[in-house]
Amino acid sequence: MSRGNLEIANRLIVMRECDQKIRQRVYRAYCREKNLRLAQGVYIDSNYYHDLPFWDQHRLRALACGASRVRIVAGISAAMLWEMWVIANPATPVEYYLARGRKEQETPGRRLSGALPEDDYLAGARVCVTTRARTIFDLANIHGYQTCFVAASSVLAQNPENMEELAAFADRSETLARVLRDVDTRVESPAEAAFLAQVCEEGIFRVIPQVSIIDGQGTMRRADFQIHKTNVLVEVSGLGKYGTTEADQRYRVDRAAGRLDALATAGYRIWAYSAQQVFSGEAYRDARRRYLAAREAGYPLYPRLE
Repeated sequence: MSRGNLEIANRLIVMRECDQKIRQRVYRAYCREKNLRLAQGVYIDSNYYHDLPFWDQHRLRALACGASRVRIVAGISAAMLWEMWVIANPATPVEYYLARGRKEQETPGRRLSGALPEDDYLAGARVCVTTRARTIFDLANIHGYQTCFVAASSVLAQNPENMEELAAFADRSETLARVLRDVDTRVESPAEAAFLAQVCEEGIFRVIPQVSIIDGQGTMRRADFQIHKTNVLVEVSGLGKYGTTEADQRYRVDRAAGRLDALATAGYRIWAYSAQQVFSGEAYRDARRRYLAAREAGYPLYPRLE
């Protein structure tokens, strides 16, 4: 279990691990709404839970779901525990397999169907979770190309040698096989991976990630993407990209503006989008519209810069 998962897991109160006095205290706090019940027999301090971002709340629910070992955490939830890049939202349910030969009294999320081979999951100190490769395989089959692409991008960006592990499942999923052909380890954020996934899935145009270019001041820069055979650069801003304090944000935004001005002076056109626009699909739809409009007009504005 990673340090981040371990830190939040230690905040869980698992009743079967407590003596009778502590159980009574936990239940009284639950009745006063000071504790929150995440799964049968698993509680957490309400204030602590509600102060967390939704992805950490999901990880806690996943850990609580698997705490009884009746369930094996899988899908989106396993990807979060593996700290992959994940496309999710606050309403995303915990996903799991029911352990072989076990029964559950309640359904704390989305139960995945099918038998899970023992080699496809790992037993941790607190929970059982599908392996990285099985997790990516499930994302491909259950959630589709884009979700699988984003998660696989993070796994391969961490270590390109993980490709062999993932490829072992490729002959069982056409979607996964295609993802592994298209994925590019040069992307540096979930938003960049999501934009590249949208581009690759439709195949209307190609982009080059993390391209090195020289701006109008003679300085070498790196752009998030360049649309192939054009002078169009696509920039994606992510959460925290411009710092956490007001002063830091102001400095970085000013610096970013100067960088874009220098690129424009060198003859490049900048299409800039927020991470939110990328995840909603708005960024790709806009880029596709502008690209197709230019192509129909014979590329008058977008010659390739040599």
